[in-house]
Amino acid sequence: MTSSAVTDRLRVFHVWLGLGAVAVFLYSGLYMRRQFPEAYAGHDAIRYLYRANHIYILFAALLNLTLGFRTFDWGTRAKLQTVGSVLVAAAVPLLVFAFFIEPPNASPERPISVLAIVCAAAGTGLHGVSVALQQRARRRAV
Repeated sequence: MTSSAVTDRLRVFHVWLGLGAVAVFLYSGLYMRRQFPEAYAGHDAIRYLYRANHIYILFAALLNLTLGFRTFDWGTRAKLQTVGSVLVAAAVPLLVFAFFIEPPNASPERPISVLAIVCAAAGTGLHGVSVALQQRARRRAV
């Protein structure tokens, strides 16, 4: 499989993962709308934790959609982008899992959410480093 075929598949994967995460975001909103009035009346901390994770899912969805509509490089930059893409993609299932597991405990300790956000941030950072390397190479070529 050629490098361009791999990067094309990666882009398509990000688009579909992003669209799927948007669907999960909408579902989690419906879930909160149906569950909160009865289940968590008077428990604002739990409600806020659910809301935070709900927004984190949207964050990961939009991040994946954004990566799905950018071009990927070859060589060293492609390796950085691939690792970054894996990290950003991993944030989605982690955040969906965290949405259902962490808020009912009403604990400020949220290790799954933290791990997911760190993955998303590190993956985005790797993509940023790749773009910086690309711009540096272009300046040298001029």
